[in-house]
Amino acid sequence: MYGAFIGDIVGSKYEFNNIITKQFPLFSPGCDYTDDTIMTVAVAKAILLSREEQFKRGENGKGFQKFLIEVMQDFGRRYPHPTGAYGGSFAKWLRQKNPKPYGSYGNGSAMRVSPCGLAAVTMEEALALARASASVSHDHPEGIKGAEAVSAAVFLAKCGRTKEEIGQYISEHYYNLDFTLDSIRETYKFDGSCQGSVPQAIVAFLESENFEDAIRNVISIGGDCDTTGAIAGSIAWTYYAVQTGSYSGWVYDKFDSAMLEIKAQAMSYLPKEFIDIADEFHEVCWKRAGTFDRVGGCTPILNRDEIKKYWTDWAVPPIQRRAASSDPLTADIETAVTAFCNKYVVLMEVLYRDKELNQWCRNYSAYKENTTHRALEELIYNGFMKEAYTLGFLPKVLAWKQGSAYSLGSALCGTKADLLYGICMEIRADYACNGVLIYHAIASGSLYYLMNTLLHYEDKPEYPELTQKVEKSFSKNCNNKTGTSFATKLSKLLLKKEDIGKKETSSPHPMISGGQAYSLAYIQGYEGIKREHHAGARYAWHDKTLGEWRLTIQLDNQGIWFLSVFVKEDGRFEKYSLDYEMASDFHYEFRDEKGLRKKIYSSGDEKKYLAEVLIRYVQMNGGNALLSTLHPFITAQYHYD
Repeated sequence: MYGAFIGDIVGSKYEFNNIITKQFPLFSPGCDYTDDTIMTVAVAKAILLSREEQFKRGENGKGFQKFLIEVMQDFGRRYPHPTGAYGGSFAKWLRQKNPKPYGSYGNGSAMRVSPCGLAAVTMEEALALARASASVSHDHPEGIKGAEAVSAAVFLAKCGRTKEEIGQYISEHYYNLDFTLDSIRETYKFDGSCQGSVPQAIVAFLESENFEDAIRNVISIGGDCDTTGAIAGSIAWTYYAVQTGSYSGWVYDKFDSAMLEIKAQAMSYLPKEFIDIADEFHEVCWKRAGTFDRVGGCTPILNRDEIKKYWTDWAVPPIQRRAASSDPLTADIETAVTAFCNKYVVLMEVLYRDKELNQWCRNYSAYKENTTHRALEELIYNGFMKEAYTLGFLPKVLAWKQGSAYSLGSALCGTKADLLYGICMEIRADYACNGVLIYHAIASGSLYYLMNTLLHYEDKPEYPELTQKVEKSFSKNCNNKTGTSFATKLSKLLLKKEDIGKKETSSPHPMISGGQAYSLAYIQGYEGIKREHHAGARYAWHDKTLGEWRLTIQLDNQGIWFLSVFVKEDGRFEKYSLDYEMASDFHYEFRDEKGLRKKIYSSGDEKKYLAEVLIRYVQMNGGNALLSTLHPFITAQYHYD
């Protein structure tokens, strides 16, 4: 959002004193944040509140628009006299007890919308959020159109699309961009409408060479400079951050020095409240994107009614998706990946199974100095990661289908191609060595299970040099004080192969004789019921994107422990998940119901559904005892803040 803040602050001085030149100081006396910044922060705050509400209430909570109205009016009361003032009709709207949209096509809908494009995980969501955010006040078709166009451009920039792709999308769906800034600089006048300012701001970005140049471009044509500055700045900031350091450039503020210097100057103008909201919003955005990329879904921002209204009932075309390629499992790729997995599967298991090393993985951060096990870090990134990219199979496999199509459970139950795709997705999630590979894909066992399952489709070749290569690597790179003992420990673990190489066995369907199975009809019977909060309360929902139904049953009266059952649309059982939901969200997936039932068996359990058995166990022993008992059967675990 800092791009919008910066464009607003720089442009504030020139809104009513236009200059037709690119030569001017960015920050100088007379600059300040305006209503554009205030309302942009309000949209971000409303997104945070609504996301939390939908997480707690399963899309049945208070809607995003209600939060947005409340926050905008609250900010309007607490920041009543910004530089440049609020627009006349909007100022009245801010003071109304029950504010209604007033048919505006002013650019206020576009200047505040950038958080929608940043928070969205699909183009469809970026457009739906834009419609919802605009419609509370600017419900004229042109007002909504302007918000959509800016949200779409920000989303495309976040996804790493080129300027040509961004310009083409806007031209095809929203505005004619067939003009240059030079052609309008002498004649362009103040225009507060979306149709008279949004295209000009987008072209200012498209013609820029860097972020600062985008701001200078848009100020140099005059007009409503603070608003066009906020629009151009919001797109340019995201675009140049991603172009400089891939998606992680935006996620981890890895900007070039010029952008960082401009940001530091802009922050001096902002209230601490705005900076805190921007930081919290930024963190939620990248976590939300990572969750969606990994499991194909995440907590929505709009509630169920808003999704129906703003997502499914509008006909604006979504972004053209790149066509999926054919099955990626060619003979060359299969050979390369098989050798790769054989080389590293033992290491993956060691890091997952060994408590000390697994804890190191879970605590790993790419942004602090890791003084313990440096050689291990080097082996993972300079060995495992580097080799995966050098072999060249990742881009070919990842082009096969959309990232949202992947989930660990479906990959483990799928074809060789599905497993191969899963391996590549887990590796690729570590954008620019951001640590996800270690603290999630390796620590959770996801990579081990995928690689091990792929290898056991047929006899796997031996890799006798593995132990010697690892030991040599550690002997060479570890210091004498701690490295040698660690190398010895890892070497012993690698040599301990009693369980490694044996195919893990579990029933393709975990129901046991006498236990009640969760049928598709049973689960569907709980769809749409009012959600209750007590042990045994249950609710179901249909994820059409993943083609599955999910039944969630509360296991305690405190609302902390839950069992989720996943069944595909054709009735095939997929997996269970034990969910721990407090300030953070932990999920432990498993399939071996038979093994778990044996561990906690009590007379009469053979006639009960699994949830009934677990409710009884949790009441007697507590949820943590259940988790401890479940541990040997866990196939994957996830942690979402």
